[in-house]
Amino acid sequence: MEDLKEGIVPEENIEHKIDQATIDLTWKFMSIEDYDQAVDAGELVRKPELTDDMKFFSIYPEHPMAGENRFRRIRAADIIRGYSKNLKSELPQKILDKVHDALFDCCAAVRHSIAGVLFYGGNDTSIPFLMRLLETEKESEIVKKTAEVALFRIKPQYPFPREDTLAFASDNINLAIEINDFCKENNKKIFFPEPGSPDIVAIPFFVMVVDRHFIGKSAWEDYCDYSNDGDDDTPVIIIDNDLKRSVEKYPIRPKHENVFLIEQWRESVLMVTLKGLVLKP
Repeated sequence: MEDLKEGIVPEENIEHKIDQATIDLTWKFMSIEDYDQAVDAGELVRKPELTDDMKFFSIYPEHPMAGENRFRRIRAADIIRGYSKNLKSELPQKILDKVHDALFDCCAAVRHSIAGVLFYGGNDTSIPFLMRLLETEKESEIVKKTAEVALFRIKPQYPFPREDTLAFASDNINLAIEINDFCKENNKKIFFPEPGSPDIVAIPFFVMVVDRHFIGKSAWEDYCDYSNDGDDDTPVIIIDNDLKRSVEKYPIRPKHENVFLIEQWRESVLMVTLKGLVLKP
């Protein structure tokens, strides 16, 4: 059960667990739009934010927001999100076709996890669903922010002028949200390079935040060669999870002085450094 609670999919029977999770996403499912309409029509009682879940479930066992009904869908969404993150590529289309509807679940926790699923593994078919959610989401700010970074990762905000572009090469979704907020406040654009791709060489940017484990050794060394050959001093903030160990795996770095090593969990230090680079006179 701990694996299910944390959204971690054990190695054995992954396909079966994902198939079951996609089925569980439909358990007592109701879209937020249909839920609000049913409440307004008096066909359904709105679940209070603060209430005894067990008591509410005992009174309304078929309610889409009652206890185990919504918990089942939340667990399913978390399992698929964990699978999507570990996959490190687009989800199979047959799974995406099933999770897109769940993006509009009447439970905000489900919508949040499914937006995360699409951040990690969405594709072009996810774009209209994310855009619709951004237009309709009224209940949860974190759902909206998660959907926005998912959309920007799938559908880059072209064009990307160098002076306005921040490259974020990491799958740290919480940090992506914080940096995206910062970019919007300062009229900048966040760009998400794909792992193993030449994006960090091909797309010009004024600063890059990079997890080298995410972007890959080959892509990182290509960037360093490009930077060193061109005498480029673009600031780079390295956020590898284990900096001490990664120094051994990634000994090659740009030769200039604008290279900063900051652990991912030190978000406040990272943001202070980033603000200093972006807002310097």
